[in-house]
Amino acid sequence: MPSEPIPSSSPEAMPEESLSPFPSPDSTKVTPRRDLPLFEGRLHPLTLAFGIGRGLRGSLPILPLIYFGKPWMAFGVLAMMLGGSVLTALLRYFSFTYRIEAGELITSGGIISRNVRHIPLDRIQEIQVEQGVIHRILGVVDARIETAGGGQGAEAVLSVLKQEEVDRLRTAIFSAAAVFRDGRESATPLPDGTAAPVPARDEPSTLLYRLRTRDLLQAGLTTNHLVSLLVALGAIWNWADNVLPESFYHEWVYQTLERGVQSADPAQLDPAAWASGLIEGWLLPALFLVAGLLLVALLGAIFSTARAILLFHGFELTLRGEDLHRGYGLLTRRSTSLPRHRIQVLKIEQTLLRRVWGLATLRVDTAGNKLDNEEGPNGRDTLLPITPIAEVPPLLSLVFPTLSLPSQDDWHLISRHAIWRGIIAEMFGVILVTGLLFWREGWWGILVLPLLAFPVCWRISRAQYRGRGYAICGDFVHTRRGWLGRSIHIVPIEKIQDVEIVQGPIDRLFGLATIEIDTAGQIFTGGGPRIRFLPLGEALSLAHQLTQQATLTRYRW
Repeated sequence: MPSEPIPSSSPEAMPEESLSPFPSPDSTKVTPRRDLPLFEGRLHPLTLAFGIGRGLRGSLPILPLIYFGKPWMAFGVLAMMLGGSVLTALLRYFSFTYRIEAGELITSGGIISRNVRHIPLDRIQEIQVEQGVIHRILGVVDARIETAGGGQGAEAVLSVLKQEEVDRLRTAIFSAAAVFRDGRESATPLPDGTAAPVPARDEPSTLLYRLRTRDLLQAGLTTNHLVSLLVALGAIWNWADNVLPESFYHEWVYQTLERGVQSADPAQLDPAAWASGLIEGWLLPALFLVAGLLLVALLGAIFSTARAILLFHGFELTLRGEDLHRGYGLLTRRSTSLPRHRIQVLKIEQTLLRRVWGLATLRVDTAGNKLDNEEGPNGRDTLLPITPIAEVPPLLSLVFPTLSLPSQDDWHLISRHAIWRGIIAEMFGVILVTGLLFWREGWWGILVLPLLAFPVCWRISRAQYRGRGYAICGDFVHTRRGWLGRSIHIVPIEKIQDVEIVQGPIDRLFGLATIEIDTAGQIFTGGGPRIRFLPLGEALSLAHQLTQQATLTRYRW
């Protein structure tokens, strides 16, 4: 029988039950359900083995008990610690589950004290995957879920999982997040009552950058880790100072310098003896000092290069759909997924050595960036460890597809009063040093030092003035600073949370102000961009322009 035509869509022509906001009991329309899990998983059985390994590592401090003749006590403590670790691993393995349901990642665990955490998929900023040496041998990984929460550490740590399971979880999270963000359901119930799987994103991966061994050597040689090395050498020197006898300093250091001072008067000795004493008293210590500094610099370069190779070996930056993927590490292999639209700040960083060599580092901050108390430097802040500065503009267009780079004419310089403002600030240090010289040397310190220091302060302040500036191009604000090194911050205006105007006492004297731009994440990029030493009127106008433009844009997590 042919179907009857629908006479009208007006309210008068429609049946009464069709006007009801609730579906009729006999309706055949399938309504999407939000209470069905799209993804479910448990930890890998090797969680038990890793729990025992953590217990063994924690028991290392009790090994001296065996050496000091108390083996039964040591074995008793060891049995208690291993038993606790095994019990904890068993409870975690059998109680911990995770699932994706109704736009959330839900983790639950615990038997005595149950802990259930709901993480909105749209708030997940980054998924970090770490794989140590043992993990790589056994084919498992640890996954850390980062959100925009204000606490420290990851919102959820999933350990231990198979690599394939993490890949499926990553795909499900970002696919479902995109679907729910668009206001659509991510799954439709099948006739048997189960949920349809989230379709996998099949966008091809595009390799953006791969570091070679030469790049890692350049990264190590241009990285300043001398401070860490000097701290270690200082600890060694402190230990040697406690071990070496006091006669060592008296016999070698003091007597050597004393002979050098006595040999400074050639009337007391013949020229040959005077020259010998001068060499022994002053020249040899100076050569030892220079050789020591060169040795420290060499050790620092070796230390930095070894660290760069261990940390960033095999570094690859790829683009898949809207996500940037980073993979790197020699012993511990790390992998992170970073959606491009979640980047809050991008920083182009050039230290002095890298600026001389024409190199740069790219760092990013997302709303999920937090520091873990137990987390060391693992490269998570680095989008690209090192690259020639000439290759940065094409990479920026891949990170921010709508980015338009400013030309030289688009940059605005700060106020020229910043030169004198910088001189005044730097002269406080000069006055302090002058006072110390006056206390040691008398009037010569007061007369000579300011004459030499003022030209130096002038040149430094003028170089800082030329290095600072800002530019607004389209939907992005650019800031730059630095005179020896150079750093440029790029901030999407839609990511701006607030704009603050700061004036110190000296700034008010010169009518200057500093603009601080706050975003949801700015840990790894130097505390957020700042535009210093602007005229107050220009600062007020710029702050108003940025806040108005940010208000008119839609913020996306």
